[in-house]
Amino acid sequence: MMHPKTLAALLTLAAAAIQLAAAQVRCKTPAPKVALAPTKRADTGDSQMLTGFFPYGQQKGCLALTGLKGAPSWSYCRPGYMFLTRPVAGGDIYFISNTTSTDYTAQEMNLAGDILNSITEASANSQLATLGQQSIIDFNHEALPLPNGYTALIAHNERLYTNVQGPGTVDILGDEVLVLDANWNIVWTWNAFDFLPVSRPAVLGETCKPCPQIDLIGCCPITLAAQANDWLHSNALSYDSTDGNLVISIRNQDWIVKIAYENGTGDGHLVWTLGYQGGFIDRVKELTGGRGVDIVYDPIGAQVTDESLRCLAWSGRLLILGFLGGGPTNIRSNYLLIKGIDTIGVRIGGLNEANPELAIANMKALIELAAQGKLRPRISHRFPLAQAAEAMQAVIDRKVIGKAVLIG
Repeated sequence: MMHPKTLAALLTLAAAAIQLAAAQVRCKTPAPKVALAPTKRADTGDSQMLTGFFPYGQQKGCLALTGLKGAPSWSYCRPGYMFLTRPVAGGDIYFISNTTSTDYTAQEMNLAGDILNSITEASANSQLATLGQQSIIDFNHEALPLPNGYTALIAHNERLYTNVQGPGTVDILGDEVLVLDANWNIVWTWNAFDFLPVSRPAVLGETCKPCPQIDLIGCCPITLAAQANDWLHSNALSYDSTDGNLVISIRNQDWIVKIAYENGTGDGHLVWTLGYQGGFIDRVKELTGGRGVDIVYDPIGAQVTDESLRCLAWSGRLLILGFLGGGPTNIRSNYLLIKGIDTIGVRIGGLNEANPELAIANMKALIELAAQGKLRPRISHRFPLAQAAEAMQAVIDRKVIGKAVLIG
């Protein structure tokens, strides 16, 4: 079943193509193979298909509107690559084009072949520099019209990290969301490097090669190394009219994430994460009836710290104990102000050095609470002393939730 908005846009395209007549079949497209022709029982209400063709074995990229048997009623071709994103209500088409690895352009075109709006990679990077934002290396996969006449794009960016997602220097390919106003100028950006856990590699370990090695297809271009980790590979955006936020599909993380766009006023934080090993904010709010918790003990850092702050109730306290998730995060001071939150660094070694009397008193109090049964550490695994190596491996494999105890 096709989404109603997509169907409406395709029907508009079909009507427009009929009005333009057969003269608009202006170029030969690859002949589609109809594996199963529609029968009398088929739903032929969705009678048109809009297809984009990569130029495999040919010199031009093509778009075509065809019937269910593959006959085109409209087609458009041009030199280089054309990546179809979606039809737009009113009879227009959004697509991404390029002829080299450095001249990507996002465009809106009508069925007469007139370019109505466009933004080049070079223009986008000039605007991003003015805004103090990271440059991009392409547009990819998505151009989404928004209800107010703005447009949202997905673009690739990349950064070098040390001992993150691998040993030594690692080139990591990321994503950036750009929102354009009605004149196709950038007015809002979201950089995945600022909000998602860079320490978490692609689920299947996907990588990218530079464009010349893969003939301008795949996840290129990359510019900083001979190979990059294809960390995210986001491929679709959706707009949620109930709260004005954007939802982004992140293929290589097996995630769908809602980001705080808030019709252009949002700060880009993650509203929720759905998918494999996603976030925990919604679950915490569910367990506490929407109130949040009073104290968060955070040894993870990175993205977990940001989520932890948003899990706290009024006048809550965040205890920072370390950065097992790959590094510290930038604490958002607006969270501290709005909810009256205290953020405290907790380091036992530092307390022992700075105030040994207080450190001893704390330890005595902890022992007394444990003896009274008021402190009950979670023990998920128990091992005989002879299996110390197995216990350590269980910790490394992240099978331990809480403590693993060796019994002698």
